[in-house]
Amino acid sequence: MSQPTLASTIPVHCSYRELVDVTTLVPHPRNPNTHPDKQIALLAKVIRHQGWRAPITVSNRSGFVVTGHGRLEAAKLLQVETVPVDRQDFATEADEYAHLVADNKLAEIAETNYEELSALLHELKAVDGFDTDLLGMEAHDLEVLLAAEWKPDAPGSMDETGDGSTADMRSIPVTADQHGVFLRAVEKLRSEEGENTSEGRCLELICANYLA
Repeated sequence: MSQPTLASTIPVHCSYRELVDVTTLVPHPRNPNTHPDKQIALLAKVIRHQGWRAPITVSNRSGFVVTGHGRLEAAKLLQVETVPVDRQDFATEADEYAHLVADNKLAEIAETNYEELSALLHELKAVDGFDTDLLGMEAHDLEVLLAAEWKPDAPGSMDETGDGSTADMRSIPVTADQHGVFLRAVEKLRSEEGENTSEGRCLELICANYLA
């Protein structure tokens, strides 16, 4: 296997057009997404460990970065000089804006099988020396998923509702942030109601409190 190209000491495993000086890249002025310091720090750690798995995309039309704003900020944090860049054509300004927005929003529509994710997390955590920061997850969410118990007769569903029946809640689409809010609410309720309080009961209490 040939050795990967290096971009300022960081291996490049993705396809790219050229290695570009970080200081010459201009973030898109219409980018609606923000990147908190915590996210950039985690992303920088992932890039340092994994190398470049995706390039930064620059529009030939405007010269602005269209996708990879977070990766660009991570590169600055890593204090690297060059990054892999893919230059792409966009027929119109509208097409460029659409790709700028869709790159982030389409990922939010994805639904997660939390039972499968929990199982995968347990496998990774068992790997000797594996750094869970490389998963890019909030520590709190990671702890909750590792502690979760799943019902064998209802994979991926909520726990019992309290009347002996079960309700499959997988069809409710939520973003990662929304799910994080729910997990934190469940943790708080369990500290008050008892650690064995089911997710179904927690959801019932949350809804009842809202209706009140």
